[in-house]
Amino acid sequence: MTMTSTGSMPFPPPQTREFGERILALEEEVRRELEQTVQSQREIALLLSTTNSEVEKFAARELQLSNRVRDMEMHLDNYGR
Repeated sequence: MTMTSTGSMPFPPPQTREFGERILALEEEVRRELEQTVQSQREIALLLSTTNSEVEKFAARELQLSNRVRDMEMHLDNYGR
């Protein structure tokens, strides 16, 4: 008998009913893991999109504040102490 790639239960001999059942069980397990992985990837993509939006918002705010500071420096006489 050979071991599975995960090191769990050994495979039954090929061409047996047990072998076919084990293959089907492994296929179902892999499908579930794939679905979970795809869902995780979607969640990560959404988080990245949200993070990118926040970064863009903060970059725009930083630019706005930099422009305001520059304007204040150029027109210091317009501001009281």
